[in-house]
Amino acid sequence: MAKRGILHRAFFAFRPAPLVSAQIGNMIEEIAPGLPRVGNERLHSTLGITNDYKALPAPLIDELRAIGGEISADRFDVTVDRLSGSEGSVALRPSRINPAWRDLEAPIEKKMRRAGALRDGWRFSQHITLYYRSGVPFSRVIGGYDWSVEELLLIHSRVGAGEHRVLDRWPLRGRNDPQFRLF
Repeated sequence: MAKRGILHRAFFAFRPAPLVSAQIGNMIEEIAPGLPRVGNERLHSTLGITNDYKALPAPLIDELRAIGGEISADRFDVTVDRLSGSEGSVALRPSRINPAWRDLEAPIEKKMRRAGALRDGWRFSQHITLYYRSGVPFSRVIGGYDWSVEELLLIHSRVGAGEHRVLDRWPLRGRNDPQFRLF
C-alpha cells in the first residue's frame, strides 16, 4: 500500500554518465548550495512520462516494457551547455537542438500516446532538471557537459520520496542491429 502523500509514476529516460553526473552535482553545489536539488544518481532527461498513481498498475508497466523493447535507436552524443532557469526550476539544456535526442524521444511519445500511457498535457523538452527554486527566468551559456547516451531506461519514481528505481533498460544498438525486429 502506498504511503500517504507518496505517488508513483513511470518514465522513460537516459542519464548522464556517472562521472558527468558527479561533475554536474559539484556545479549544482557551487551555484545553489542548500536548495532542493536532484541527486546525482537521479539526474536524467525524461523522454516520456505517465500520470501519477497511488500505485503503478502492473498492466501499465507491462505496456511500458513492451514499448521500450520496440525502441530502436543509435547511440548518440549529448552536450548540455546552457543553464536555464524558469520561475520554479533550473535545468541544463543544449544550446542547439540535438536531432538524435529527439529521434529517441519521438517514437516513445508516439507509442505511449497510442497506448494511452502518456501523461496528460506532457510536452517534451531537451533538458535535465538540476534543482528547484523560486526566481526570475534566465538563460546563460556555460562550459558544458558531454557524454554518450548508450541506453534507454524505464524508471519508477516515488514522487515525494525522491526515489528512482530502474525497472528495465535497453542498450541503444542502432536501427540496423540484427537483434532488433519490427513488430
